[in-house]
Amino acid sequence: WPGKPIISMAGPKRPGMGSWGGIMQIRALPSSWKRLSPPDRQERLDFTDAYTAEEADRILLGLIPKEMEDKWFVYSEGGRVHFHRSWTGALIYSFRMTTEGAGFRAGDARVNRVPEQYRGTDLAYDQRLLRFLVDALLLGKPATFPLPAGAEDSPAGVNQRTTVGRAYPDVSG
Repeated sequence: WPGKPIISMAGPKRPGMGSWGGIMQIRALPSSWKRLSPPDRQERLDFTDAYTAEEADRILLGLIPKEMEDKWFVYSEGGRVHFHRSWTGALIYSFRMTTEGAGFRAGDARVNRVPEQYRGTDLAYDQRLLRFLVDALLLGKPATFPLPAGAEDSPAGVNQRTTVGRAYPDVSG
C-alpha cells in the first residue's frame, strides 16, 4: 500500500517494545509525557527523506526523556511523528511517515509558528535541526549539530546543549 500512512509495521514481536543495539526500548506513546495541543499556526517545512524498515521502526519508537537534560519528547501516532519540547510540552515539529516500495518516506513536515511556543522563523535552519534530531536522537547516527544564523561566535556547545541537551559538536552548517 505505497503512499499510505504507517500505523504499524513488521518489527519487534512484543507490542510497544523495540530493540536497538541490543537494548530494549519502550515505544513512546502520546500519554508518555506532558504535551500541548498542536499549534494553531504551523508552516510547511521542506523535509523529506527515505528510510529502511529498521530505521522507520526506530523513528516510530520515539523518545521519552530520561532526565532533565533531555530536551525532546518524540512519539508517533496515526502515521505522524511528533517532536515536543520536554519542558514546555509544545509541539515544534511533525512529519508523516508513509510506505514507499520496500522502504518508508518522511514528508508533509510542519513547524510551529506560535511565537509564545517557538521563536524560530528560519525554515532552512528548522529543516537542518529536524534532520539532526532524527539522525542523532532517533537513529543514533553520527551527526553534527547545526548552528543557527548569528551563533557562529558563541562558545562551543552552548547552542547544542540549550536546544538538544546532548553532547554533539557545534559547527556552522
